[in-house]
Amino acid sequence: MLLAISTLYKANAQVISSNGYSGLGLVPSANTLSKGFVALSNDSTVPGSLANNGYNNSVAFGITESLELVGKLATNDQKCNLFKVSECPPGTYRDFSSSVKFALPVDWLKKNNFSLAVGVTDFGGAATYFRSYYLIGSKTVGDFDFSVGQATAKVPTAMLDGAMASLTWKPNESFNASVQKVGSNTSAHAFLKKQILSDGTEAWVTLNHRISEMPVMDKNWVGWGVSFPLDRLEKQEVKKGKEKQGPDFERKELRRLEPSELRWALEEAGFYNPKIETKGIGKLIIELENTAFVWNTLDAAGVALGIISSAYSSAATEQNFELVITARGIKQIKLAGEAICVGRWLATGEVCNKLRVQSLLQNPTESEQWTSGATWQFRPEIIISPTLLSAVGTEYGSFDFDMGANINTVLPLWTGATVESNRVEPLGVGTRQFGQGGVFFWFPLESSNE
Repeated sequence: MLLAISTLYKANAQVISSNGYSGLGLVPSANTLSKGFVALSNDSTVPGSLANNGYNNSVAFGITESLELVGKLATNDQKCNLFKVSECPPGTYRDFSSSVKFALPVDWLKKNNFSLAVGVTDFGGAATYFRSYYLIGSKTVGDFDFSVGQATAKVPTAMLDGAMASLTWKPNESFNASVQKVGSNTSAHAFLKKQILSDGTEAWVTLNHRISEMPVMDKNWVGWGVSFPLDRLEKQEVKKGKEKQGPDFERKELRRLEPSELRWALEEAGFYNPKIETKGIGKLIIELENTAFVWNTLDAAGVALGIISSAYSSAATEQNFELVITARGIKQIKLAGEAICVGRWLATGEVCNKLRVQSLLQNPTESEQWTSGATWQFRPEIIISPTLLSAVGTEYGSFDFDMGANINTVLPLWTGATVESNRVEPLGVGTRQFGQGGVFFWFPLESSNE
C-alpha cells in the first residue's frame, strides 16, 4: 500500500500523470479530477517499461467530487504487429488499461488542509504491466505541498513501488514545480497551465526530468493535455454581497438577446420554422418542432427556455409566455411562466414558482389558430452521420478502424406519421489492418438497410 502525505493545489489534480491518475509527475495527487470534468493527456514516455520512449495517452473522468476514472493506452509502437517475430523493436509492448482513485470526503481533513485518497492502477485489460495499489494523503503549508508514502506493485514494471516523497512549490495557479522520489527513482517536474475558454477549459504543458541514473523512464520528456467540463455553459462568479444558493453554486451567464432576435435565435438552435405570436394581453405563444435534439423533448424545452429568457429577462415589464414542444407535429409538452422568473432560475438557481409544466400526451389541448406558419409543410430530411468499426489497444495496433456513413432518410406523410429508411454505407476509409491482407480484412463495415 502507498501512504503519501501531500496536498497538491487543486489545479494540480487536473493534470494527468503518465502513470494514469491525476497529479503532477509520478506521485499521485490526493485530490481527484473535478466532478463533471474530462481530461485528455499525452506523454512521450512510458515509465517502467523496458523501452521508455513511446506513446502514452490517457482520458480521465471526474465521476464525483471524490471519484475519478482514467483509461490509458500506452505503447512503444503504434502499428507494429506484436504477434509477428522481429516486426516490433525489442521490449515493445502495448497496454490498454484503466485506473481508479477515491478521495475520502472527510470535512475535518479539508478544514486542516489535508486530503486522503486510495487508488489502484491498471486494474483492467487483458495484460497487466503497471498494477499498483496505493493510499495517499496530503498537506499544504503556505506555497508548498509535502508528500511521503509507500506503494505496493504487483508487477516488476509498475513504477509505484516502495517509499515515496515529494515537495511541490505552487506560487500561483499557472505554474507548479515538484521534486519527487518513488522507491530509488528521483525526478523533477513542472507544469504551465492556461485557461483557454471561459467555461473552465484549460490546457497545460508538463516538463519532466529524471534525476536518478536508473533508466526506468526517459531522461527528459514533455507532456501536454487539456481538461474541460461536460457542462459547457459559461460561468461567472456571483457579485460580492449576493447570497449564494448552496455551497457548490456557480452563477451562469445568460446569453443577451433582443426580443426581435427571438425567431433567429430559435432557428439557429435547430428549431425549424418556429411559430411565434402574441395573444390576449401580451402573452407570448410559441410552438417549436423538435428535430435537433435526438427526440429528447426535455433537452429541446431547456434550450428554448434559455433563449426565451435571454430575450426577455432584462425587459422593463414582465413577459408571460406559453411554450409548446412538438415532435412530428404531435404536441409533447407545454411550459408556461414569466421570462424574468425563469431567467433568474437558470442564472442563479433561484426557484421559479411561476413556471408550469404540463404533458400534452396525456392531456391534449386544442390547437392554436396561427395566423402564419399553420399550413402543414412537406419537409423530407436526409441525416448523415459517421459510423465507425474500431479496435483499440490490440496486439495488431493502437487504433484500427473502418469508417462509414449512416444515412437516415425521413419522409413525412401527415402529422405524426413518417416513413424512415436507414442505411450504412462503407467509405473505404480505414487503417491497413482493415485493408487487403490486414488481420481485420474479413470483418469490415458492411452495407445495411433498415
